[in-house]
Amino acid sequence: MHVAGSWRDIHTNRGSGLLEIWTEYEAPTRAEPLNGPPGTAKHLHRIVTTVGAPTLNTDPWIFHPGFVWTTCRHSRADDIRTGDLILFGSSVDGQWVLDTIFAVDRRLEHPSDIQFAQEYNALVLLPLQRHQEPVRPFIGKPFHRITSPFSFVPCTLSDNGNEPFKRLDITQLLKTLQKISDDCIPSRRNAQALVCCNPRNGLTKFWNNLLREVESQGLLLGTSFKHPGVKITGPSNTQQCRSSHTSNKC
Repeated sequence: MHVAGSWRDIHTNRGSGLLEIWTEYEAPTRAEPLNGPPGTAKHLHRIVTTVGAPTLNTDPWIFHPGFVWTTCRHSRADDIRTGDLILFGSSVDGQWVLDTIFAVDRRLEHPSDIQFAQEYNALVLLPLQRHQEPVRPFIGKPFHRITSPFSFVPCTLSDNGNEPFKRLDITQLLKTLQKISDDCIPSRRNAQALVCCNPRNGLTKFWNNLLREVESQGLLLGTSFKHPGVKITGPSNTQQCRSSHTSNKC
């Protein structure tokens, strides 16, 4: 997906501009075909700003005012605490790949506890109104310093000629985790579930190794993203274009 945002690397370099990311985005997009190697995106998606009433919610939300994990897998989220890392990803061709790293800051009692942007209200909360269960979103930690976990999306600069890139591969890093339920290493079969794990060598070392993987795979840390805005017109669209990655986590 092609978006405006801010980035930094694991050192002191940082900037803002147009970025390319893998992300879940359920509202309509305009897709442009790409000719990349296997494992990379087949299309580059650009956000459509005038849409029918949405029927699917985007979760997690990465745009202004910040990262929000709204409802996906929340039936198993009672043990989530401030400082935990939520790794949103998929199993692809035997590899575990990530598109969003969500560092938990706090959980709201109700969405009205914070002033969300109009785009979040329209594309996330509006589709969820049909549900009877209360929505209690988690708010992600923004960047403060590189050594303290924060929410980010691996990205590249848009000036790379729209060359498609693979998602962040943490297959080897996954082996340093153990499931709380049975002390086993999480497997690719756990890809579509919320599985609570402990880093065998502590969270600090896991976080540092995660950042090194981002750098070694030629990616940057996307820390904030600007949505171009949305205008809801007419009834729901029955056929929607999806983003380059729809995780089907919900």
